[in-house]
Amino acid sequence: MDKSRLTVALDERFTDIEEVKDIQEHGCASCAPSGFIYYYENRKFFNEYEEELEEYFQGIFGDDWMQQFVADKTVSDTVTFKNYCVWMMIELYCLGRVDQLINN
Repeated sequence: MDKSRLTVALDERFTDIEEVKDIQEHGCASCAPSGFIYYYENRKFFNEYEEELEEYFQGIFGDDWMQQFVADKTVSDTVTFKNYCVWMMIELYCLGRVDQLINN
């Protein structure tokens, strides 16, 4: 199975398993990884991988995933929405990586 561009990008960025564990345990709001701290960084990442992010979230949360994200968080503008999506993706990615380590 081919990896998506999004997965490849995350694999290339998150090579330090201790950082992955920290994010998995505490979330991006508590320990935002370098390159994903500022809104402009997350907006750029979102814009580059928008289609993959949408497909991923739709696969997990269903067709109304955007409405769920807006309802679940205080998301009142596009910048905050994109930031939330990127951080959510990173947290889910890190959770999956830690689960792989535990189960292998």
